[in-house]
Amino acid sequence: MNLAFVEATYALEPPVEFSIPSDVVRLLIQGKLRDGRLPYDGVTRTWSSPSAGETCEGCDMLLAKEHVLTTVTTLTRGRAIQFHVICFQVWNDERRAQKP
Repeated sequence: MNLAFVEATYALEPPVEFSIPSDVVRLLIQGKLRDGRLPYDGVTRTWSSPSAGETCEGCDMLLAKEHVLTTVTTLTRGRAIQFHVICFQVWNDERRAQKP
């Protein structure tokens, strides 16, 4: 991968601030883990790409086109899960800490 190209591509737009406080994101994700909307199971694949306006499954907010989308597949989930980078990090931490 050409890192200079990646850096230049993301440098074209000023960064957009993520507007939800991390403690709120953590509470949302904890609730989704408890009620089954997000899985606890292991990640089989992770990749990132520029957002095209997808909805984050961690916080239910749209990703701005300036945000990076993190997509994961898991052992039992039949489809990919899409997150803001921070929401993915919180989900990954919480699923490991709370695993039933």
